[in-house]
Amino acid sequence: MSKRRRVVGIAAAVALALIGTFVLIAYVRNAGDRAAAGEELAPVYVAAERIPAGTKDSELASKVKREQVPVKVRAEGAVSNLDQVDGLVTSIALLPGEQLATTRFSKPGATDAQTSVTGTKIPLGWFQTTILLEPAQALGGTVKANQHVAVVASLNQPDATGQQTVVAARDVIVTNVQIDGDQGATSDQKEVTSAPTGNFLVTVAVPQDDLERIVNATSQGKVWLATEPSAG
Repeated sequence: MSKRRRVVGIAAAVALALIGTFVLIAYVRNAGDRAAAGEELAPVYVAAERIPAGTKDSELASKVKREQVPVKVRAEGAVSNLDQVDGLVTSIALLPGEQLATTRFSKPGATDAQTSVTGTKIPLGWFQTTILLEPAQALGGTVKANQHVAVVASLNQPDATGQQTVVAARDVIVTNVQIDGDQGATSDQKEVTSAPTGNFLVTVAVPQDDLERIVNATSQGKVWLATEPSAG
């Protein structure tokens, strides 16, 4: 009786081993298929160095490099051939590693064709939107009109704990700043501070794709303004 149980046990072990082997092979094959599917690449040009606004298309060759990136991270309107921006200039500064996109280019002189209500010059076709920020989100209350900033978004994750923080837009032009509230001064002279306590209404100018990301971020989470990296 015990011998029969041993035989049954051995047979069961062999069967489980075979099943495990087949499952492992199938898993590896599927993993390979998933990896291959995830490696679909597309050519794009990226900035090899900081490219100032107003850079002509004829000056781009030495400032950019062509790379292959996964299709899922390819920017909307990404430039895969420099002929796409023939006769155009960069409408905003591009940072190292940033993908070139047609939305970042305009005709020469177009940057002077549109002016905000405060006199700030913005690229033709850009949108203006106003975001409500606490002082800490508005560079500690030091944000000013005509300043160029980055917008950082902290988005709520519906299917995961915590939040995802990303740079939603770069080289955003601040066109107007309004403060809702006082400047933080108190009757006690020992505690007087110049730090604002009211909320900030910051109007910014951005191209359409950045506008969509900023509006989505303000509705799905919170945004902060950040100073751009030094050109040096």
